[in-house]
Amino acid sequence: MMDGDVDGSMAVEQCDCLVSVVPDWATVEQCDCLVSVVPDWATVEQCDCLVSVVPDWATVEQCDCLVSVVPDWATVEQCDCLVSVVPDWATVEQCDCLVSVVPDWATVEQCDCLVSVVPDWATVEQCDCLVSVVPDWATVEQCDCLVSVVPDWATVEQCDCLVLQQQLFPCALI
Repeated sequence: MMDGDVDGSMAVEQCDCLVSVVPDWATVEQCDCLVSVVPDWATVEQCDCLVSVVPDWATVEQCDCLVSVVPDWATVEQCDCLVSVVPDWATVEQCDCLVSVVPDWATVEQCDCLVSVVPDWATVEQCDCLVSVVPDWATVEQCDCLVSVVPDWATVEQCDCLVLQQQLFPCALI
């Protein structure tokens, strides 16, 4: 067995774990995890995660995420997002956005916009506009107009006018 590694202070459950459950002899910490923390017996990889990577003991679902879904080890906050917030598994970039950029938890669609469409990180309000109001994806400038300049939501064509001519009031209503 593990010679001096297993002493009288180790719980029977830990030894059961070390002897029978974990291939290639896990550490005592991994077995503590496997025995006492994780329901339905997590994998060794999950416990590696729970023991060494995640502060304040993440959930099994978070570690599933950290171990198997996210390349280059995402943060716990990203995995909270990937596991519990976003339907149909968003990308890490979307979760970066959801976790760190957008106050009050934007939608996945807003973050799709913030991550992939808009250069220089638009505001949530601009992306609300880009996602839900404007057909065929308007420009950021059009949405600046739609969000902040025009009362009662002008048309895209009106904002084209406002943006291109740098005016504060609508041109002839189209």
